[in-house]
Amino acid sequence: MSRRILTIVPLLFAGACIDPNGDEDGDGLTNAEEQELGTDWKIADSDGDGYSDGEEIGYGLDPLDPTSGPYEGGWPRQTLAMKDEIENGRKSGSEIDVGKRFPRVRMVDQFGEVVDLYDFVGHGKKVVIDIAAEWCGPCNGLAAWLDGDDVYDLPKDARKAVANGDVYWLTVLGENNDGDAASKKTSKDWHKAYPNPNIPVLADEDADTVQYVLSVTNGWPSVVMVNDSMTVVEFAGGVGADFMQLVADEYTGGGGDE
Repeated sequence: MSRRILTIVPLLFAGACIDPNGDEDGDGLTNAEEQELGTDWKIADSDGDGYSDGEEIGYGLDPLDPTSGPYEGGWPRQTLAMKDEIENGRKSGSEIDVGKRFPRVRMVDQFGEVVDLYDFVGHGKKVVIDIAAEWCGPCNGLAAWLDGDDVYDLPKDARKAVANGDVYWLTVLGENNDGDAASKKTSKDWHKAYPNPNIPVLADEDADTVQYVLSVTNGWPSVVMVNDSMTVVEFAGGVGADFMQLVADEYTGGGGDE
């Protein structure tokens, strides 16, 4: 008569028997997942980059790479699941229009990091996409105005809304001073000229985003407002008080006073 023997194999961490379904460090990953990933089951942030291991997995980052954490510029992150859901939802079409989804793109910022535009979704804030060129005088004027120089007579609460973090303002550069495609250097130089800590400066090296907007607006600068699911709310060519009033309407008061 044979006898079956059931053997329970515990999950071993440094000689300790640990529940594989538990989460000893509270980072959102089970102990078994930590073992598979090679992360530290006792420390929520294994690589010490400021994001917990669970957050990094959710954002599509490497929990063992200290350089894959928060953006250097402090821009927000969003989960891959939400970004993919929005991207796979409403169509964006070949050119901009109100009610369409703004396309998902990845561009290099002034710190040399590749930024996913959709990291700005889902935070309950409007996003303004400022299409600019380094050679463009009005584009430079708008950047100077956002930095506090009253070169234009525009609603100052719009500037306060950006400074206060009530809206996300992104400058997308399409061309450099020579009329060539913008690069990482273009973004860096623009930020050096207009060092606004609240504004990502993104180089549209393939000009896809620029053409998506300029094919309709036909002018530099052009500005686009989208909601927090990347649906286009309004867009305009040039720097207009009506558009900037929409930005000003997002100002909640408090910080950002001039």
